[in-house]
Amino acid sequence: MAIKHLLFRSVDLGADIKISLSFAPPTATLPVQDDKYPWKTAELSAKGLSDARVTWVHKLGFCAPQFDKNYVEIAEGEGTILMGTPPETAFTPPIPIPGLETRVQVFNQTAAASDIGLGYIIDDAMTPTAVWKDVPKDVLLVAKTYTVLRAFVEVKGADAALPGSPRTAPIWEIDLLSLAPNTMIVVFPDGHGWFFTVTYTIDESEALVLDSSHGKIQMYTAELAFTHAEVAPQAIKSICDHLSSKGYLVNVVHKDGAVEASISMTVLHDGTCAQAAMDLLAVLESGVLGVEAPHVTAHHGSTMVSGPGDATFAHWRPIAPCDSEWWSQ
Repeated sequence: MAIKHLLFRSVDLGADIKISLSFAPPTATLPVQDDKYPWKTAELSAKGLSDARVTWVHKLGFCAPQFDKNYVEIAEGEGTILMGTPPETAFTPPIPIPGLETRVQVFNQTAAASDIGLGYIIDDAMTPTAVWKDVPKDVLLVAKTYTVLRAFVEVKGADAALPGSPRTAPIWEIDLLSLAPNTMIVVFPDGHGWFFTVTYTIDESEALVLDSSHGKIQMYTAELAFTHAEVAPQAIKSICDHLSSKGYLVNVVHKDGAVEASISMTVLHDGTCAQAAMDLLAVLESGVLGVEAPHVTAHHGSTMVSGPGDATFAHWRPIAPCDSEWWSQ
């Protein structure tokens, strides 16, 4: 069973926004109520760092959305029956249906027309991603779901976008099954009154750090030079292990056989690039590497900021000055 943890993050958006998350509508034998039916909503603030977390579990279910707890888990290729007289209705245990394959079905055998929802079950709670209103009695509903999630933005307090405007399009869209278990989606202002996103895959240890981080996101980068190329790989691993244990997200660029390497430390919590510089220097001077420590030939710091609308890369603003006040050798 696929489980995805999504972290939506922003820094100084410039406007309070609401994000509505909806799935691509299913194909079905009856029309859905709304092709942008909201599954979850989240809010990000205009100033400072803001987070919103969403968890998705790939566990399908049918529900009677007007009645809490009236749902049944169902798998692709299975069918169920909604029985009873509203509000006393219940679903029968699902059974495999020959030929149904990747679809699911429900037969409304209640005494009257009923609303039927299809969605996902998380923590013993059912949240529909699509709803069919007033399904007639004695009618079979067959549907195929899609795991493509879309993020739509509404600027709080602003006029709604005109129909057909590009701003009615999602700012983020992806098949959840293609994502790693932990993903961070950073939302940026594009400089023209709207927003774009950059998506990062984060491993489990990084997710724990991100979950507790506060303040602006900064990055400290140092250029290292080793005396001998053969000692670089093991020394780099030791450096990364020590810095990771202090809560930094570490990235290294090193070409096999080279004496040069570039190490970047993402600074979360309430840390600073100055502190990151001191922590790196402490590791290099501690003797834990077991070899001669590399020299720092250059270093700089930067803060994540919005960009001109390029959703491919994160944008960073240099922190000045980056000189001997950080450290001297």
